Amino acid sequence: MKVYENYAPIPIVSDTHFGNKSFSKIIFRNMIQFFEDQFFPWCLKNNVKNVFHLGDLVHNRNMIDLWINQQIKTRFFQWFEDNDINLHILVGNHDLYYKTSMEFNYLVENTKEFKNIIVYDKQEKIKIGKYTFLMIPWVIDPSRFEFQHEADICCGHFETIGFKMTPQQYSDGGFNVTDFDNFRHVFSGHFHVKSHKKNVYYVGNQYPITWNDYGETKGFYILEDDFKVKYQENKVNGKFVKLFYKEIDGIQIVEAGGLKKRNLEEVTLEEAIDLAAKNYTRLYVRNVESQALFDSFYQSLVQVSRDNYKIEIVDTNEVIESFNVEDIESEIADEADTLTVVSSYLEGMTFEEDIDKKFLINMFKSLYHESSEKVIDD
Repeated sequence: MKVYENYAPIPIVSDTHFGNKSFSKIIFRNMIQFFEDQFFPWCLKNNVKNVFHLGDLVHNRNMIDLWINQQIKTRFFQWFEDNDINLHILVGNHDLYYKTSMEFNYLVENTKEFKNIIVYDKQEKIKIGKYTFLMIPWVIDPSRFEFQHEADICCGHFETIGFKMTPQQYSDGGFNVTDFDNFRHVFSGHFHVKSHKKNVYYVGNQYPITWNDYGETKGFYILEDDFKVKYQENKVNGKFVKLFYKEIDGIQIVEAGGLKKRNLEEVTLEEAIDLAAKNYTRLYVRNVESQALFDSFYQSLVQVSRDNYKIEIVDTNEVIESFNVEDIESEIADEADTLTVVSSYLEGMTFEEDIDKKFLINMFKSLYHESSEKVIDD
């Protein structure tokens, strides 16, 4: 068992997904901005000696862009080396070349020159200060898995029943939360939504990546002394924000959702333009009395749009029958849960042969989860 000193605090991140959206340089720069502007300075200020990354460092399991790969090494891995801070990182399912084997993975192949990057591609027990940790990479077959060691804290990249995969969808496969009863705390990557049940924490990812992150708090967990757990919110990256527009007797009214969970709050036109400059925005339109007024407002959003993001216009008259500003978030049809719709459709189908509908539904959920990052335009 390897022993590391200076145990507290230990910040925990996961699911960075570097290389997301076809290796977009814009998206990578937004991702690394979180680390360079907030996370790395926080680590230095708090005298951090060990950082945990719970898997899925990269997004594409089969290939890597050379520019992205060099950026990861020089702006991420090298920072830990230069500051003599250990990065303990688990192999996640996106880090694997094969879905059914740990044999080839991005982390082992690309961290050999860094002495401060410790990769876990198999179950291993370590000690940091007074805590013992059981480090568990992606489990290919949970039904055959056995915990090989006892420890205070378990860190893994798990699929666990009953936890949120997206804000609307819960996992129905993998481990049971009771499988972790022998640990004081369990920290897991894999699902991008931050959640907590009993002793299990899904840390989520650090920054918004898709519209599935709308209204979700992003940041990182911190393990302190005496098993205390804190959460530090992301103060750097833009969010996914919805603007709701209407005109009443020549007055333009705009409300914004996604700033504080999914609640709506009225903003001025100037504040709405500022939100479009700092965040990724959709514009939901209820009522337009003057096309000129609306066009002027919309163009002002487009001109400042963050990363030249294409601001989509949604006509709420086409997707809902009646408008109630208090309930708008749950009424807009284009935000319907795709997984629920397809699952219901499959459940209602009749097949000529004896086909396991549950198997088909779970297969679709797995494919949907892997492809759900298709959102931000380059």
